[in-house]
Amino acid sequence: MEDPEGHGLRGLISIGISACIFAAVCLILRNRGLVVAGSACLFVLSLVSTQLLMKQLSSPPLSYRFPGFVTAIHFLCVWITCIVYWAWRRDLSKVQPSSVGDLHRFVMTVVPIALSNPLTVVLNNKALVHVGAGLCAVFGTLSPVMVAVLAFACGRGQSLMSWAGIAVACLG
Repeated sequence: MEDPEGHGLRGLISIGISACIFAAVCLILRNRGLVVAGSACLFVLSLVSTQLLMKQLSSPPLSYRFPGFVTAIHFLCVWITCIVYWAWRRDLSKVQPSSVGDLHRFVMTVVPIALSNPLTVVLNNKALVHVGAGLCAVFGTLSPVMVAVLAFACGRGQSLMSWAGIAVACLG
């Protein structure tokens, strides 16, 4: 059976590019061991699949219009997973706010992430309703910049190397 639109070839190319990306992740992390490389690959896979699933959910015929609710469910699941993990490790003290340390450290380390991460996910999910997943991923590279600026505004300094890494992420 012929494929006049070339979907079969596009699929093979997509699989090849995906395999190259995962191979590059494994190559970069080869000195850190198989568990770290595998975890990084699973993390990338979960990010991509979440983006694509959210795009499918917000596109016709489903046209789901409440990405904020999806975000709330997402964070609830992450929170429950963390509690289950620390319960399994028999160290529930890690789920207490006091596990972070004093108030100053909490404001400097947790607050910028606690404010920016949910906002990033909500805005990303909302953007997926209007534009493609690829364009959202491109704009998503600005997320570290916004987190760094917010952390700086909260009084946390960034090293020159951190800003260099952020610049590399932005420039591609």
